[in-house]
Amino acid sequence: MRYCLHCDWYASRTDGFDTHEQSRAAIDHFLDTGHAIDSMPEPSSAEPDHTPEFDAEGATRIPVNGVRDGD
Repeated sequence: MRYCLHCDWYASRTDGFDTHEQSRAAIDHFLDTGHAIDSMPEPSSAEPDHTPEFDAEGATRIPVNGVRDGD
């Protein structure tokens, strides 16, 4: 995702822009406006295959294969 630091302009994969098109659009926006552009990675389209578990304090529990609670 490419986005402007001065206005609401952005280009992202969810809007149909591939990485090359995002870069080209960002350059064009900069040339047209002089606004600074930044980028950030976009989340993967893959959904996690599980729901994280939380302990009593709200921290995420990460299961470790071969280790049982209390051992």
